[in-house]
Amino acid sequence: MKLKEYSYAVSLEEDTTAARLLRLVGRGKRVLELGCSVGAQSRVMTQQLDCQVIGVEINRDAAVAAGKYCKRVIVANLDKIDLASELNEERFDVILCADVLEHLADPLRTLLSAKSLLVENGRLILSVPNVAHAALVFELAHGRFDYRSRGLLDDTHIRFFTRTNLIRSASEANMLIEHLERISAIPESTEFTVSPRNVAEQSLMDYIVSHSPEAFTYQFIAVLRPSSMGQQETHLANSQFESVNLAEHQRASFSHVSRSTTRLNDLYAVYPRSHSELQWIKTKKFFQVASALSAALHRFRTHVRNGFRPQPKKH
Repeated sequence: MKLKEYSYAVSLEEDTTAARLLRLVGRGKRVLELGCSVGAQSRVMTQQLDCQVIGVEINRDAAVAAGKYCKRVIVANLDKIDLASELNEERFDVILCADVLEHLADPLRTLLSAKSLLVENGRLILSVPNVAHAALVFELAHGRFDYRSRGLLDDTHIRFFTRTNLIRSASEANMLIEHLERISAIPESTEFTVSPRNVAEQSLMDYIVSHSPEAFTYQFIAVLRPSSMGQQETHLANSQFESVNLAEHQRASFSHVSRSTTRLNDLYAVYPRSHSELQWIKTKKFFQVASALSAALHRFRTHVRNGFRPQPKKH
């Protein structure tokens, strides 16, 4: 098993995943941090949020470093440890599981085990990467699935999540989703080299963005609590998070199409194609969708420039 140390600076004022997670933890809590690594988040919880933290970490060297900020650090593999036996009567207000589930062979086992350690009204707060991000889908469309040292395809990830199977995992653990939010990133800002080289590739990216509500979601953050209902009722309650804010998605899509329209014009000029090739591209649905979105955006801009005044009819 490949072991890593994840070290980074955390500021509660920033809009990073770590900062959002810690703001959800709150002040003065008893926290169990799963996969605490060298204690980057443990330090903030202890020193700035007045929390008492117990950590669990597989990497012994990282656990030693985290020990400076934790009441105790348990060196263990989450896929093998019996948390209830190890922690005896300890119970927690918050269990923090930041980018951990994707590293586990059996995430459900860990969720079930952790759930039993929460006090009444306790919460499990987690984050997972979104494997359906547009940049990764674009890579897959080109036959690439290359692991990296960090990011969506971190070379220690063995499980992959989308919004749907995150919701399913929570339901299978019989936990209710109280809150779900997203860390967003446009494809160009990710670790992937997303640079469409021709009209067909740009049209493909436009299609991905136009048809996937989670195309710009880089990570999900969720707050879970144990459910008093049966698993089916819990899943029904969690299914409300299957719907997305379509208006927000449409705004993001139009913004992307605005950028890609310029690229398409450049690509047409730099990569001239034969008439037959262009006709073939234009018959494809993804090109038609992108073109329709671009035309709608152009009409909207025209109305804005004209102050939304009605245009004279042509006779």
